[in-house]
Amino acid sequence: MKYDSLKDLYKSLFSNKESDSKILNEKEDFLAMLTHDLKTPIRAQIRALELLLNDYFGPLNPKQREIVEEIMASNKYMQNLTENILTNYKTENGKLIIQKSKNDIKLTIENTVQNLKYILIQKNQTANVKYKNIQNTFYNYDDIEIQRVLTNLIINASEYSYDNSTIDITAEKCSGYLKISITDTGPAISKNNIDSLFDKYSTNSKDYRKAGTGLGLYICKIIITAHGGKIEARRLQNNVVSFSFTINDN
Repeated sequence: MKYDSLKDLYKSLFSNKESDSKILNEKEDFLAMLTHDLKTPIRAQIRALELLLNDYFGPLNPKQREIVEEIMASNKYMQNLTENILTNYKTENGKLIIQKSKNDIKLTIENTVQNLKYILIQKNQTANVKYKNIQNTFYNYDDIEIQRVLTNLIINASEYSYDNSTIDITAEKCSGYLKISITDTGPAISKNNIDSLFDKYSTNSKDYRKAGTGLGLYICKIIITAHGGKIEARRLQNNVVSFSFTINDN
C-alpha cells in the first residue's frame, strides 16, 4: 500500500487492526518516511553550526563555543540515528546495496573521527588511531557503509566509556584481510550481554540509563557481513571492551 504523505501513513498505522506483520511493516514505512524527511533539516543545521564554529560570522567566546559544540554533538547523534533507521529499512526491504571500490582506509578512518570530534568533546575523550603492518592503504570496500560502521562503533564506545578516556582505533593488516578494532574502557559488560550485542534491537542502554535504539551494532553486522567480513566484541581485562571487524583483501 502506498501513502501520499506522512499524515496518511500515520492514520493508517494507528487505526489498522489487521495482522501484526502488516502493522510492523507499516511502522517501518512510517519510520523510514519520517527519518527521510528529517535528513535535510539536520544537514542544514549541521552546516550552519559548522559556519559558526569556523568563525564565519565572527569569533565566538568560550561559552558560546561550548554551547554550539553541544548542539553540534546532538545534531551529529541525531544524524547517525536517522541513518541507522533508514539503513535498517533498506535492509528489511532488500534495498541495501554495497558498492565496493578501491578506497584509502586511512582517509576513511580519519574522516570518520573528524566527523565525530564534537561528540567526543562532550566527554573530553580522544581518539587514538594506530596502523600496524600496513604498507598499501587501499582496500576494496564501500566507503560510505564502512564509515557508517566506524561511526556506530565509535559512538557506542564513546557512550559507554568514561569521561576523559581514550578510544583506541587500530587498523592491522593480517593474512588476506584488514582488521579494524575499536577499544574503550567503561563499565563491565556481562558475557550474556556481549553475546547478544549484535542482535536487532539489543541494547544495554537501560542498564546505564542511556537512550538507544538497539540498531547501531545490528547494522554494523549487516554491513560487514555484506562485505564478506566478520564482526565481534570481546571483553578484555580491566573493563576494556574491544569491537573488531574485518575487510577481505580483494
